[in-house]
Amino acid sequence: MTLRRWKLAHKLGAGFGAVIVLFLGALALTVHLSGTADERWRDFARSSEATDGAARQIEGIRAQMAAQAAYAATGRARYRAEFERAVAIATEGSKVVGARGDRVVAEISASAEASDALHDRAVTTKLFPAGERGDRAATLAAFAEVDRLVRTGLQAADRIAAHIDALRRADAAAAKHATATARRVAIVAGLLGIALSAGIAFFLIRAIRRAVGAITGRLATLADGDATELADGLARVAAGDLTRAVHARTPAIEAPGGDELGDIARSVNEVRGRTAVSL
Repeated sequence: MTLRRWKLAHKLGAGFGAVIVLFLGALALTVHLSGTADERWRDFARSSEATDGAARQIEGIRAQMAAQAAYAATGRARYRAEFERAVAIATEGSKVVGARGDRVVAEISASAEASDALHDRAVTTKLFPAGERGDRAATLAAFAEVDRLVRTGLQAADRIAAHIDALRRADAAAAKHATATARRVAIVAGLLGIALSAGIAFFLIRAIRRAVGAITGRLATLADGDATELADGLARVAAGDLTRAVHARTPAIEAPGGDELGDIARSVNEVRGRTAVSL
């Protein structure tokens, strides 16, 4: 079935349906892209938390270095308590970083685990006992060992912090890009919907105007031309004048459509045909 044979209701329904399908498709795509953008922003939030955790981890390690150095220098018990608090801070930060679930972070952490274990054992079995005994030489030797070991952990923490910060920046860029893409799709879909609606309205109005124009034009010609000619001819015949030639001047409407306006056009053609026969 060609478009010309469709009824007006079918044409309007098809046009409206096309607009609805476009908007639904655009809505589905926008929702999908918005979901992607939300997921990227959640990645950014996790990376930001991991960045803060990495900073806490470094803060704890540096506090351990300061506390063990102060303990080695003074032997005071308060620095041992500060060291333990620093360990808790570093452990808390490490857990936050580990929750990010990044492979590179896991590899760096794994490479530093042995050094961390040696450091903790050296502090608890060498540095603190030597300080408690007042063995200055053993304390300084133990301090040199734990300071070397803790610096390995600090280097690993610095690498983790740099990697996490790079992830955070990448996640932020991805989130902004996804958000901008969703916004562009929504705008383009809206403009396409408006353009499609306007295009459908334009073609329907143009088709209706052409059909109505053809119908009104033929009716006007029938009224002003053929009907007038017929009335004049009949008047001449009634008066006894049989020499008056009368001719049909209204052309038929060519290829009327299959819609309601086409039905009217065919009716006009029928009237036109009967009038021509009368002439």
